[in-house]
This record gives sequence, structure tokens and C-alpha cells, in this order.
Amino acid sequence: MNWSMASRKDSFLTSYQGDCITTYSRLVEVFGPPHYTESGDGKVTAEWIIKFSNGQVATIYDYKMGSTPMNEYAWHVGGKGRQVAKLVNQLVAA
Repeated sequence: MNWSMASRKDSFLTSYQGDCITTYSRLVEVFGPPHYTESGDGKVTAEWIIKFSNGQVATIYDYKMGSTPMNEYAWHVGGKGRQVAKLVNQLVAA
């Protein structure tokens, strides 16, 4: 499924829907550099916000790690339904 970069506004009211076990470098390979770094509360150090061609929005982010995990990590996937985690995992596995 096709995707594009989305805005912070697009991610409002999303919540944790699952994980994507992969490395930071694989996420950068698939989605480019993180769209956001360093959340205001220090809980997130790298985040991607994407919108799929079907209109669903997914966020991919680390959570409460202190620094961006570079090795394999269970990255959090947020959205408005569990299907977004499946879609993100499909993109990363391709």
C-alpha cells in the first residue's frame, strides 16, 4: 500500500496499536529520517507519522527509552485501529 508523510495534526487522537520489531536503520531505509525527534516530555526520541493511501494514519516511535534505540527494538505503532500496525509491519518486511 502506498503512503506519504503526514503532519503532527494528522496524528491527533491516535494511540498505541501494536509493535514493529525492527532496527532504526531499517525504519530510515523505508520511511526516511524521523519526522520528529525529541518530544516535549522526553518520552519519544524518534517518530515517523505516515498516511496510507486508504486515509489511515500511523505513528512509529520509541517510548521511554532515553535515547533512540539503534538495534532491534519493538517500535510502537500508533493509529486509530490495529490494522495500521499490520500495514507498517508489511512495509518494513518488504
